[in-house]
Amino acid sequence: MASLILSPAEQDYITQGVERGLRADGRGGLDRREVTLRTNMISQANGSARCRTGYLGVGTDVLVGIKAEVNSWTAG
Repeated sequence: MASLILSPAEQDYITQGVERGLRADGRGGLDRREVTLRTNMISQANGSARCRTGYLGVGTDVLVGIKAEVNSWTAG
């Protein structure tokens, strides 16, 4: 994993935010983002889901699809 280097100003910003219970997006220290989960998002996949956290373009968006095939196999 790559190491993350923060300037003293960034370290101070993060530390003060934690001490005051504030985050850059305006949420409090214990506030969480809204989570939405939808399934069957990809018609060509055997299974798929999309998970979003946050709103108005602030947050995380994950889309995953699974494609499976069953084969018979015999040793020998």
